[in-house]
Amino acid sequence: MAEVHRRGALTGFAGLVGVAVLTSCGRSVESESFETSATSARSTNRARTVLDAQGVPTQLRAAVSRDVEKAASIVTSLWGDQSPWPSAGAHVRAFADHDAFVAAGGDRNARSVTATTTEDGTVLISPSLLESPSAARVFVLSHEFTHVRLGVRSAAARWVAEGAAELTAWHASGLSFAQYAPTFVRRVRAGDRPHGPPSDAQLDSDAADVQRAYQHACAYSDFLLTRTDPVGYRRFVVSAVAGGRPVDDLFDATFAATQRALSASFAEHLAKLASGRR
Repeated sequence: MAEVHRRGALTGFAGLVGVAVLTSCGRSVESESFETSATSARSTNRARTVLDAQGVPTQLRAAVSRDVEKAASIVTSLWGDQSPWPSAGAHVRAFADHDAFVAAGGDRNARSVTATTTEDGTVLISPSLLESPSAARVFVLSHEFTHVRLGVRSAAARWVAEGAAELTAWHASGLSFAQYAPTFVRRVRAGDRPHGPPSDAQLDSDAADVQRAYQHACAYSDFLLTRTDPVGYRRFVVSAVAGGRPVDDLFDATFAATQRALSASFAEHLAKLASGRR
């Protein structure tokens, strides 16, 4: 099973688990920002999920199965019918053994890259994620299922797909941006504010600060959501990932400006996120 991208969505996830352990935020698992325009996809386009968890204790396997269903529901409710699930559905393989995870295509540094989506759309869960709190599993699975939903192979710059996946998971988590992205927020508060999205190199799983790059992609995607509406943002992402039209052209048409022209507005948005305002 060939691997396409090693999703470093929650590199250093222990830091995220440490804040209120995600579950104490008291909000719905569905995104408040997206849900107003979400379709009734839960009933019309519900994902078929398959969990393969051989060697995993029965009680833990049942808990993971519930998390798989929850994450699939999150992604379905946010992305609606614009990008249907693959005919095979959402296939998850959970590994209790590190070597088996790596042999299937998972990252050797499974403490950092806790899940991988393969070319055929199978999500591989590492032992470290398997042993994490339920909310952590839901977060990572929501990220990975977004890739499955949109298509593992993306014709766009990586920030488009990774930012959309992180945004889906973050909005559903109930965390403030500072809770979700403490490392990135500290840099923003110190005056280090990027002018646009992260580069492909910054989002590589071997990059020195990949955690911050994913947080950066999420922040930029959240900014773009404020520049249009949920339907417009989703249409941009789906079209960009699918290819067929230059991403810059899609960007300019959707957001009525170039990335460069929006740099000052993005800096203002970052300041709001860092202060807890949106």
